[in-house]
Amino acid sequence: MGKIVRLFIVPVIISMIVSSCFRSYDPEIEKTQALLVVDGLITDQPATYHVSLHYSNSFTGTKEYKAAESAKITITDNIGNVYALAGGSNGLYYTDSTKFTGVPGRSYMLHILLSGQQYESAPQLLPISETTDTLYGEYTTREVLMADAYGGYFTFTENVLQICMNFKSQNDSIQAIRLTPTFVNEGLLTTISTTTFCCTIVSQDDSRAVNITDEAYQLKVSEINHHVVGSFVLHDGPSPYLQIVSFSRYLLNNESYKYYKEIKTQLTAEGKLFDPITSQLSGNITCKSDPSRCALGFFEASAVTNCGYALQPNYTQARKVKLRAPFPLSECIMIDFNLPDSLQNKLPKWWIY
Repeated sequence: MGKIVRLFIVPVIISMIVSSCFRSYDPEIEKTQALLVVDGLITDQPATYHVSLHYSNSFTGTKEYKAAESAKITITDNIGNVYALAGGSNGLYYTDSTKFTGVPGRSYMLHILLSGQQYESAPQLLPISETTDTLYGEYTTREVLMADAYGGYFTFTENVLQICMNFKSQNDSIQAIRLTPTFVNEGLLTTISTTTFCCTIVSQDDSRAVNITDEAYQLKVSEINHHVVGSFVLHDGPSPYLQIVSFSRYLLNNESYKYYKEIKTQLTAEGKLFDPITSQLSGNITCKSDPSRCALGFFEASAVTNCGYALQPNYTQARKVKLRAPFPLSECIMIDFNLPDSLQNKLPKWWIY
């Protein structure tokens, strides 16, 4: 009998001890704080530069961001110049192009006074551009993943004209370059009424959301070869009369390159074992009046070159091709089949036929 009692009492005592180890824990979760987000860029080209300010959203918030208006913004350089920005409507501020143009070799800082708080960027060196480049094309193929009508996926191969660049520095500096390409197919189309007219079909190649130079192609510190700018898709039927690629080439300083590298690394992650964990980007904006207050975004100073090239037409085999003559894409004609033929026939000044 005593043995039975012990067998009954011992588990009861153990369960009482274990249950006494648990405590109710109801933590106070910190509410989402609206953080200032800064996006600014200055270059060495005479233009109006823009800085945008808005507040971050919570995960459960709307997709629309609240603009940060009524801020006082200035840009200073390392020799004591101060440039004030105007505007503020919808959080967009701008410089006076007649008074301020970035100078290669100087360092610039962004200063923001907003709601009693002072924010500033780290000093950003505007690099001196001593880079030459070579642009060429080559025919190849690429695999494309597409969704089917049944919720699955399939791959197919498409023929493309791949545009590549080689970069070479005049000194031994590492080439840190960002490209923003736009691709244009020019062609001759015939409407139902048999009226033939010219057109320029503008397309943005988004296969590389952040197009920066890749160390994998560096044979030397001062050279980068076979950097892919983007691709023209080659369809069956008549080929375009001209194929044009236009882009801005930004020469980045070390901080800007690391920032865009981090963005690209996260955007191209596919959830594989060794892919990086998505995390907050490391910007260069801090709150000087309250170091505990977080601020997001980046103020960039880069040397920029705007380029445009037209591909020689009628190549029938895979080989490197020459590109020529920059064209002003502002004069390109977008196709709109709802317009009458008389308006479709407006030729750009540089059209060659």
